[in-house]
Amino acid sequence: MLMANKRAFARLALMLFGRAFDAYELQFVYVGTGQFDKRSVDIIDATGPDGNRMRLSVDSTTHLPAVLTYMAPQAYAVSTSARMTIQGGKVTSVVPESGLPIAVPVDPTLIEHRLVPSKFKVEGGVNWPHRLTDFIGKDVSSETDFGKYRLNPKLDTKRFDIR
Repeated sequence: MLMANKRAFARLALMLFGRAFDAYELQFVYVGTGQFDKRSVDIIDATGPDGNRMRLSVDSTTHLPAVLTYMAPQAYAVSTSARMTIQGGKVTSVVPESGLPIAVPVDPTLIEHRLVPSKFKVEGGVNWPHRLTDFIGKDVSSETDFGKYRLNPKLDTKRFDIR
């Protein structure tokens, strides 16, 4: 699960910032040009330390991310266990078993996923996507809408007082 989360972070960081971070370093190779959604794109392959690959396509004219593709299982099932005590038809206590939840691919066959940014708006002098749509195959898996981006916001130091 840790590696899956590192990969997810790397995909998001690559899409938003166009770079990798120490949490999951990437090696980049320029592939060439291609087409996405009737636009000319520059294509960059990125490979993680575990051999996992993703491909970023950047609009050749605007230099904004157009799509990020990667291969992953179609779906996961997460399982955990716990002991429940039920009295009079009501749950009176729940005691989780030790250990972490386990995520297991329902179907380990790899399928193409596409992360597509949209609704670009300039905030803080940077043109950011405000929606990311994740496709599994041809189907929409999820849509994430972002609110306002704040670059280097002023933080109230009282938020960090421990009393």
